Amino acid sequence: GRCQAAGMDVSPSLAGFFNSPVLSDVELAVEGTVIPAHRLALCVGSPIFNRMFNNGFRESTDKRVNLRDTSKRAVLGMLEYIYTGEIQSIKEEATWEAGEEEDSLAEFALDLLFLADRFELRALCEELCGRLEHTWLPRGALDSQAALTLLLALGLLAPCPSYRSLQAAAQQHAATHLSDMLDVPALWVQLSCPDVLAILESAQLAAQNEGMVFQLAWLWISRSHSEADNDPSVWREMEEAEKVVMLVRFALLPEARLEALVKHPLVRQCPKAAEAVHEALQTAHNMTDLFGERARCPPVVPESPDSPAPPRRRPAGAAGSPHKPKNLFASETKSVDVEEGWKVLKRRSLDGTVAPGKGYGGGVLPRRGAPP
Repeated sequence: GRCQAAGMDVSPSLAGFFNSPVLSDVELAVEGTVIPAHRLALCVGSPIFNRMFNNGFRESTDKRVNLRDTSKRAVLGMLEYIYTGEIQSIKEEATWEAGEEEDSLAEFALDLLFLADRFELRALCEELCGRLEHTWLPRGALDSQAALTLLLALGLLAPCPSYRSLQAAAQQHAATHLSDMLDVPALWVQLSCPDVLAILESAQLAAQNEGMVFQLAWLWISRSHSEADNDPSVWREMEEAEKVVMLVRFALLPEARLEALVKHPLVRQCPKAAEAVHEALQTAHNMTDLFGERARCPPVVPESPDSPAPPRRRPAGAAGSPHKPKNLFASETKSVDVEEGWKVLKRRSLDGTVAPGKGYGGGVLPRRGAPP
């Protein structure tokens, strides 16, 4: 019989020449070691090797091909596939249980996927994508660093259906392991805007709280952990920043956290974020009014070079104060009718809907990813 490699027929008799110096006419150098190979087998297995050896390039006459940005294990895996049509270590994996060996194999498969794409071994790419998507990612064999590395790499690979499917699986993995993203900030800030949006709006987003979602949004937008030591000139474009920060459901943040966000650099620079924080604060204050008096919060105004500094808020009831504290739901006898208060509150702020793109300052909050 015959086996398939890179969509081409490969004779089983080539298997005896895998990693063998017999009749070898080229060497592959990687990580300080040299692996013997055969030009004919490489040309049959890979279109890239075929063009490399037959178009007058340096490799046409040199006896050695230097391979960088990969591992010896991945190169041997690629050669094994070219010579035999399969990779024994991956073939045997189907009988394994999840564990350390599987973790190591998943990382090897990730390296091999990038190398197979580089040398256009499409059949191998399809097999690896399927294994990563349906076996190793669901089992958690890839840690968060490997998952984000996969997302970054898939953005650079040639587009194809199997890559898009694997990309969606990697985004899902990141969403369900969101807290781990804070452990790999250098990779998180390199993600594309579509990747970040897909992760943060996932229906399976596993965030401990909305503060974590805001923290990751801020990290990606500013490329910095610090609220004080940051340079707006290196921030993302405002259009992208607004899309990301508006995935934070501000109404689920504690009132104290919302009041702190009023002075946050991102809220001051982003009008939509400022509006969403103000709406959430207004709703929080309305809720407080059900149980006692409270002065309303002034709107959050984004900073601009030409705008004057906002006035300090006068104490409630002070002379000249434009607003007097008022219990919105108190009856004429000053008693609080809680049931009636809820009706008023629903009419005024909780209208049962959240307009797309308007933030979650008020309204009955839908579950992320589900229709309201």
